Amino acid sequence: MHVILDGIGDKVATMIQWVTTFIVAFIIAFISGWKLSLASVAFCPVLVVVGAFMTRWLQTISQKEAQNYASAGAVAEEVFLSIRTVMAFNGQTKECERYNENLKHANRQAYRKGIATGLGQSVFWFFIYSAFAVAFWYGIYLIRNGEPGFEPGKTLTIFMGVMIGAMSLGQAFPTLEVIGNARGAAEKVYEIIEQKSEIDFSSKEGGILEKVEGNILFKNLYFTYPARPDVQVLKGLSLEVRKGQTVALVGSSGCGKSTGIQLLQRFYNPEQGEVST
Repeated sequence: MHVILDGIGDKVATMIQWVTTFIVAFIIAFISGWKLSLASVAFCPVLVVVGAFMTRWLQTISQKEAQNYASAGAVAEEVFLSIRTVMAFNGQTKECERYNENLKHANRQAYRKGIATGLGQSVFWFFIYSAFAVAFWYGIYLIRNGEPGFEPGKTLTIFMGVMIGAMSLGQAFPTLEVIGNARGAAEKVYEIIEQKSEIDFSSKEGGILEKVEGNILFKNLYFTYPARPDVQVLKGLSLEVRKGQTVALVGSSGCGKSTGIQLLQRFYNPEQGEVST
């Protein structure tokens, strides 16, 4: 959640500041001399494309990284909530391995993000300094050829305007990275908020039982959690509990003990099979 807060906090104001400085500086440069300014900003379309591409790339990587950290956090939460059971079955090493496996995936995404940021900023500043070189060369060319109304002072004004604008755009790049990270993390949050549940609790459809006996029947249940689709939790579970009967579900962590209760409470729907009461 702190990643999202970073992206909607003071970083937004900072980005607006740098972008505004960039726009004003370029306006001053173009008013002072449009020919030299136009030659200096010839690389700007490339910078815009690079910035947009890097923001999108970082957003994708950050989203995957956040998912891996969320999975690791879910494992830690599950273990701490069932710490007595884990200790009773001597499952500390196994749970640590599960946690570390998710952290390894997150670490790989962090390496990718570092490489992407390094490449992006390298390309970005290469084109900025290339624009400076073009500005100096063309300014000297205009002065030596006696361009009407063009003086050495204007060359300096235009150069400083372009330089300040380009530097401001460069300073805005890290804030774009933070905002891109926030968008990547927020995408998963909005996906959860906006998803429509298959179970409509307000629906008036279906029959209402006049008398509930209290018998519970699980028939050939198959189920995997949406967050971990690669782990089959229930594999053909069939169980009948008669009213007044006491049944204990015993097993190691993650074997599906609480899953059956959650299916009974309609927190989830089974992939296959039937739950009836």
